[in-house]
Amino acid sequence: MKFHQLFPEGQYPFHSRYIYLLTNMITSKDLDVSFVDMEILSLALGHEASELFKCILKCTSSSEKLNSIAVDGILLKEAVKSRLKVTSSEVSSTANKAVVDVVVGQYQMKIDALTRHNSLLSDVRKERIRQKELLKASIGRQERVKYKIDKQGLLKDKPQKLENKTMPVESRVNVTNSVMPNSVHKAVVDENYLDSIDKVAQPKSPISDTERARQKKLLEECIERQALFKKKVEEQRLLKNKQQSLKNIQQSLEYKKIAEEQKQERIEHKKHHIDFPDFNTFDVKKKSKLAKLLNQLRQKVISEDELKWLKEVGFANEAIEKKNNLHIAQIYLTNWLDKKKPWDLVNASAAYRKLDMPNRIKPILAESYPFKFTNNNDNLKSALLTTYGGVCRDLDSNKQSLKLGHEAHQVTPLNFRPCTLLGAVYISTGEFGIGHGWYEKARERGFSQSAYDNDIRSIYLRANQEMKKRLKQNLIQTGHKYNWL
Repeated sequence: MKFHQLFPEGQYPFHSRYIYLLTNMITSKDLDVSFVDMEILSLALGHEASELFKCILKCTSSSEKLNSIAVDGILLKEAVKSRLKVTSSEVSSTANKAVVDVVVGQYQMKIDALTRHNSLLSDVRKERIRQKELLKASIGRQERVKYKIDKQGLLKDKPQKLENKTMPVESRVNVTNSVMPNSVHKAVVDENYLDSIDKVAQPKSPISDTERARQKKLLEECIERQALFKKKVEEQRLLKNKQQSLKNIQQSLEYKKIAEEQKQERIEHKKHHIDFPDFNTFDVKKKSKLAKLLNQLRQKVISEDELKWLKEVGFANEAIEKKNNLHIAQIYLTNWLDKKKPWDLVNASAAYRKLDMPNRIKPILAESYPFKFTNNNDNLKSALLTTYGGVCRDLDSNKQSLKLGHEAHQVTPLNFRPCTLLGAVYISTGEFGIGHGWYEKARERGFSQSAYDNDIRSIYLRANQEMKKRLKQNLIQTGHKYNWL
């Protein structure tokens, strides 16, 4: 199938190359065309070429793909032909000619080399055909002359060897007199007949020395052209390699220059910025408010307003909040140890629990138990018992935690906090009914529904897999509906 007739090269230079490369991608006849290159070229030429490429991909066999070019390619030609009439350009305004030139250009050298090679092969084939025709004609002429001579009975069983055509006419007549009867002697005088005898008298080789020399010269010229072609291809390859080497060197120098510039930029940047890796915060401008606050936080606590500002500007994170809470916990603990203010011990315990550091405060709570220094302040004693029970629960000392929770409930039976402690411990140990009962008492004493939901979620998340399975089943059975469950 002659696909070049679909897009003649003179009228459609872009699309003729496109169809040529497309057929070679399918058949791999002349060039090893990459599938990726053809996909890029199709997209670069525009919507119509891209659609043709998609139609070809849907086909399975090579014959179906070639047939798709012939059939679906008509739509592409109609679109290109219409565009050519309107805009005098075969490619659309949305086409990327730069990409088209790059993709086609990388195959152009191969195409040119293939064209020269085919032209050389064509010259050799033509010369071989001409030599065969000359040989055939020469043999045919000799056979015809020999046949005429035999038919007229001019030759004997062993005819005398004729001399070359350079013999004078009289000598040739004498030769014929000796081999021909008198009845045909008159025919010998005929110049045309003498020419026939000259042809018979020529050497047996069908190719003359002149013809052989001409053929040899032609063959040498073909070999010389082929060697010249190979030399040019090698020169082009070396030139391409040299250009690539120069390009690589240039790129390397550019990369080094860019790297050096970036290095200088980093050095200059570091002069005016500071990192706080302990707070996961980097590139903070020196002497800024943020830098001052973070430097302060490394040494001591920051205020609630300052922490609020950090959140507003988007720099507050877990590390910053943890560091600030640690300062707060240490302040409360120091105040308790130095001034023996009981509420500072309660606040220190809550702060260390919030930091997930209950082991730091438990020895001090254990040393202070049973908190006789409360001086009949039931709320203070209940708070100390409850926070101590929470610390024990955090450290999986559930039995001690239950004991402290019951003590706190006895001190302040109307406070919901001991109830929530007991409810959490019972549920986390699998006593679901008792636990839900204590949470019900907590709600009756002012514990909010949202706080209850948060407690249940916290208990579920910190449980092991087996307990999670049991708790999930219990919550579903008791009508609890949570998206996280």
